[in-house]
Amino acid sequence: MPRIIKNSLAGGVLGIGVTCLLIQINICLTPLPAYHNVDFLVKPDKINYEGVVISDTTGALKEIIIHFTIESAPKILPAYLDLFRSMASDVKVYVACSDQPAFDVLMKEFKEAGILNLSRFYPLIMECNITAWARDRFLAKVPVYPALLAHPKSGVDKNLKGVLMLPPRPEYGCEARINDWFVSWKLSSLFPQDYQVEKTNLYFHGGDLINAGHLMFIDYNLVKDNVGTTGHSFNDFKNYLETKFGKKIILVGDEQHPAPQHHIEMYLTPLNEQTVLVGDPDLAMRLLGRDQDIRDKIDLSEETLARFRNVASCLEEKGFRIIRIPLLPFKDSRVFVSYNNIVMETGSGRSIVYLPRYDVPVLDDYAKNIWGEQGFEVRPIDVSKMYDLGGAIRCLVNVLERG
Repeated sequence: MPRIIKNSLAGGVLGIGVTCLLIQINICLTPLPAYHNVDFLVKPDKINYEGVVISDTTGALKEIIIHFTIESAPKILPAYLDLFRSMASDVKVYVACSDQPAFDVLMKEFKEAGILNLSRFYPLIMECNITAWARDRFLAKVPVYPALLAHPKSGVDKNLKGVLMLPPRPEYGCEARINDWFVSWKLSSLFPQDYQVEKTNLYFHGGDLINAGHLMFIDYNLVKDNVGTTGHSFNDFKNYLETKFGKKIILVGDEQHPAPQHHIEMYLTPLNEQTVLVGDPDLAMRLLGRDQDIRDKIDLSEETLARFRNVASCLEEKGFRIIRIPLLPFKDSRVFVSYNNIVMETGSGRSIVYLPRYDVPVLDDYAKNIWGEQGFEVRPIDVSKMYDLGGAIRCLVNVLERG
């Protein structure tokens, strides 16, 4: 076993406890600012916009949103530097920051790294602590304009770019996690001509849904989080999702064949309506060999491995073409080495994937080849310092508009 593999994986795990504890202690001490408790919380309750959720697979990136905090900088900055070095310099980027100094630090780092066109980065100053995860608290959809015109008193511009769909306001977790829910409100308040907020009755994180073409994939965990607490049937829930997101729902797993206990974006990536990349721990362990140091850190329980096998079997039974890609589920259940947690874009005859790099060469190279064989230009993004926080590239980036 090459030493670089041992060191990379060991470092990812050993730093989890101390780093996350210090970050959580720091971000949990700051109270919610007063403006978080005012009238905009109830403003959109009666406005429902028809539309289609932003594609995960097609179109060039035009506008995205990320989060940045001083506390998370040592972990996530390497990923951001790689991402914006390799992404087109005309992509508009909203940056939600806890305060103005955090935004200034990020711009200084970008300038020193030679990242071009810094004027395309727009600060959203939250005046409170937030996390690094831009994906979790909302999903964007493209509105159907006749539906907007049906609400003439809403003051919505017919040229609205997107509707930001939120779950109910979180009632648990650290304050920084709760504060993430307010980022979409901030974006809408600063740019009301472009973005409006719609609250839903769906309990979700942005990583719990992923789409390709006319299909949207969810797993049984999302069903249990919603149907089990409301008494509604699965068909009621399915119809609600299809109405809200404008996609046909594909369910992965069931009570007898449970899916992995993580966001679906961490282990499943549809490339189109026929082909799905599925994370496979069995494949990853075969590539790594039988080194005991590695196995001591990975969850190789039969129960966990069966959940990943269930995903592949379920999709094959539904007629999808399955491509297996390495995945390592750690004993800390939040932490995966995942090559599914990506952002992709298409345009000008090219397909591009921003692919995590973990500094585990045997897995990094294998995953890069898999994506390359599917016709993608691979742009590696260094997540080796951040993945122990429980996410990767798709968790950091929420797509607002595509070309």
